[in-house]
Amino acid sequence: MLDKNEVQRQSIMFELIQAERNYVQDLEIVKEVLMHRIHEEYTVSWLSLGLCGSVDQHLSHVTAQTEGLHQGSVL
Repeated sequence: MLDKNEVQRQSIMFELIQAERNYVQDLEIVKEVLMHRIHEEYTVSWLSLGLCGSVDQHLSHVTAQTEGLHQGSVL
């Protein structure tokens, strides 16, 4: 059987790990929402400007740019 201090320590560690998991899940949701909005805005601007090329090509370019920014590189 674990002593009182060990039980308390493990309980605090569990709460911390659970809070971190929730935080990561929240960040994933924010990332998905922001990426969706960025894709929509670029698609609308490209279509309204009548730029040549398919929407898929442009979205691939935007995805590469935003992933580069997410990873901290400058394109």
